[in-house]
Amino acid sequence: MIRRPPRSTLSSSSAASDVYKRQILDPVGANYFEENLNNLAIDGRLIIIGILGGVNGKINIGHLLMKRQKIIGSTIRSRSIEIKGKVMSALHENIWDHFEKKTIKPIIYKKLPIREADQAHKIMENNNNIGKIILEVF
Repeated sequence: MIRRPPRSTLSSSSAASDVYKRQILDPVGANYFEENLNNLAIDGRLIIIGILGGVNGKINIGHLLMKRQKIIGSTIRSRSIEIKGKVMSALHENIWDHFEKKTIKPIIYKKLPIREADQAHKIMENNNNIGKIILEVF
């Protein structure tokens, strides 16, 4: 479940490129909703796990029906600690190896020392980044 670059927080190697459109894991929500549906394959699944970009999105229901797409909403925040533990165990068991092999890798926009956290906030507030901004403590 990988959101395609460039507007994502994750990317993948070309070997996994067919996965891009079969499943999209979206932590942003409304800002990318229409684009995600347009990029989703026939019988694809859009899994929305966050609403960082808002809660209201535009949908072409005809397009959704013709491509037999599925929209799934899920959040771990409201789940019990036991369920959260199971999710983390499954993540480690099924996904973590892809990070180690670099078939899935984060898109990093910039690394900044923690003392420049205010600059990181300004970058995000101005929507100047694509990818993660990492604050380095050491």
